[in-house]
Amino acid sequence: MEKTIQTFFNEDADIPTNLEETMLRVLSNFTMYMMQQQTDHEIDKVEQFIDQHDIREEKYEALLINLALAKHMADKNTNYAKRYMKIYGRSYSSKAFLQSWLRRIEHALPKFYYVAEALDEASMRLVDMETDRYKFVYVGDPQAVPAKKGSVVAGFLVPIGKGLYTTFFDFYHLDKVPHDRMTKVVDYCYKKLVKEQSPYEAFFSTLTMALQIEKHYDRKSKSTDAESSVKGQKNKPISF
Repeated sequence: MEKTIQTFFNEDADIPTNLEETMLRVLSNFTMYMMQQQTDHEIDKVEQFIDQHDIREEKYEALLINLALAKHMADKNTNYAKRYMKIYGRSYSSKAFLQSWLRRIEHALPKFYYVAEALDEASMRLVDMETDRYKFVYVGDPQAVPAKKGSVVAGFLVPIGKGLYTTFFDFYHLDKVPHDRMTKVVDYCYKKLVKEQSPYEAFFSTLTMALQIEKHYDRKSKSTDAESSVKGQKNKPISF
């Protein structure tokens, strides 16, 4: 039983070490809980979308989990925090704090991030490609792929206090195409679409374009303009 005076989560608050450790354990279990609530139909739809893009086996799981969570949240399938804590939260003295934190993160938005600096294998400084704000991030997934400076990653950020963030799972790394080319495409498309569509629609539309570029870049020499090769393709974002 951890001892804490925290009552409600504040993104910039200084979280005690013992409570932060509890948060990371709860996050892992909560992510698994959210995935378990999804129907076979929902997962099948995401898998069908992914299979159109010839994703490498080692990157498949990261894309599947991030997309499945994004699709589920886009469909307004939330309120998991209250249900999760009702089932599993009895052993925590910080139940109210954890529930307020989980309620915050179950409304997290999927986004694109530019890797400004890879501090070590698990820590990095990212730039939110919608707001151009810096984020310090620790990826808790032990199987996570080390981020490469200058690359673009897609996924969720979860606040853990002190202005720091972690993730539900590893990011999907858009790393098949030269970094400067992918960064330029994603930055332009995402910033344009997020002003015209919902945050989820903008994410899915931009990701679809980025995955098409990756797919076609694999099939052509590096001297080919991969962006132009996606013109006329019929792949569509996951529908709402």
